[in-house]
Amino acid sequence: MESKSSLRDRFNKVLLRKLETHSAPSWLANLKLLKAELGQIVFGEIPHKAYWFDIKRNHFSMIVDVLEEVCPQFGPFSRKNVLFHEGLDTKEDQQSTKVQKTSGIAELKSDDKKSESHPLKEVPQQKNQQRSSFSGVSKRTDEKNLIGMNQELDFEFKLESFVAGERNQLAARACHAVTEMPGHAFNPFLIHGVPGSGKTHLLKGVGRELKQRHPGLNVVFLTAEQFLNEFIQSIRGQKMENFRGIYRNADLFLLDDLDLLASGTQVQNELLHTLNHLRQQKKQIVITSRNAPSNISKLTEVLCNRLESGLVIDVGVPDSHTRIEILVSKAQEKGIPLTYDLAEFMANHISGSVGRLEGALTRLGVHATLLNEPLSIELARLNLKDLLIKHAESMEHQQPLRGSQDQLKERIFLRVCSHFQVTEQDICSKRRDQRVLKARQATIYLFRELTLMSLSEMGRMFGRTHSTIHSSLMKVYERMKSDEFFRRQLHQLRDELKEMEVSSTEQQFQLDQQI
Repeated sequence: MESKSSLRDRFNKVLLRKLETHSAPSWLANLKLLKAELGQIVFGEIPHKAYWFDIKRNHFSMIVDVLEEVCPQFGPFSRKNVLFHEGLDTKEDQQSTKVQKTSGIAELKSDDKKSESHPLKEVPQQKNQQRSSFSGVSKRTDEKNLIGMNQELDFEFKLESFVAGERNQLAARACHAVTEMPGHAFNPFLIHGVPGSGKTHLLKGVGRELKQRHPGLNVVFLTAEQFLNEFIQSIRGQKMENFRGIYRNADLFLLDDLDLLASGTQVQNELLHTLNHLRQQKKQIVITSRNAPSNISKLTEVLCNRLESGLVIDVGVPDSHTRIEILVSKAQEKGIPLTYDLAEFMANHISGSVGRLEGALTRLGVHATLLNEPLSIELARLNLKDLLIKHAESMEHQQPLRGSQDQLKERIFLRVCSHFQVTEQDICSKRRDQRVLKARQATIYLFRELTLMSLSEMGRMFGRTHSTIHSSLMKVYERMKSDEFFRRQLHQLRDELKEMEVSSTEQQFQLDQQI
């Protein structure tokens, strides 16, 4: 019989081979086969609970392919008998007999058949089990009107409509994971970032999704300012029992803009006790703030520690591509005929928050709907001039390479061809094999990131249409979200081309000095 170490080695070799041809993140290469027997496969080295959610949705079929090649004798393989858990036990004998509780992902004990596992397919059962504690409607106080109630959720904000880019992808996936395992996945869950980065969208999106799944859910959503005002009113009116009855009986507690509570120690203590009570009852807590807990001035240490005991994620500032996608998405929602070139112009020439971009889009929408004017970049220059950043600042923001179109083409093609071992003819051809396809995608990405060429100009260069180049770009950005190795490759090529230009400029300067 094959030893465990031999089986693991073969699994890892086949997995690495599969990763080369799949758009899968590189962390999957560290996946460890802990246990393999008829009817049960157990894996370890899941870096984080959010990664288990990624496997479940995007990579499970690839892992099954590897198992069917390496150890078909233990099949058939399904979501019911292939288990994953976070981390890896250091003792081999512990691995073979028991996989300890792993943050709600998988719990495996060989000596207890009733609690043998929570496999992937049984996650819905796990939700049903939560209904007694999570989705069961908590008793609400009968004296709602004694203090100001929480504001209603704005159902315009949906998780699926949140445009996730490279910088905010983890936050978006973690929100989806929370809706899959509320009260268990990440609790408390805090999202922080600058204004306009999408924190409140995600917060309301979680509430909307869970309310749809569990209509009887007692969802409490309010801002920190409202929490503070109601706290003060309750103390003055001697109604703290009612105050606590409302917030400590929530099934889902959503608090927006935590930073506003930093000035009051009493209200922070009340919030701490509320969070502790909800957490003990397995009720989900989601909070937003502008800063990470450790960077919020005057936040008490004990509240900071409680928040940091869960998951804290920086939502990040949307990059240029994400801002373009947001504009295109909002334009479609509002029925504004926005072209991709105009969306790109606005994303690259209007600084500030996403809200500012939406305001600019609304302004252009007035011209399209009320004045019946066709939208164009020239119209945007004229009517958005108070929002547009200066040309020099825009150039610095995009950091384009200098040179003529022919010079840029030569430099980018030369670097890409050298890296992927292909020719310029290969890149511009119709070939679809993996190496040529990756080289073509890399070239399109680099022209978009490092030059000011329009999609039409790029289309003429590649012998494609404007819409084909646009479609290719969308595929590149989507692949970069899921394929960490590919993303690093493109970033490396981009940085190398920038460094080459800096080096060339310094050499030219030295020559000029000598002359």
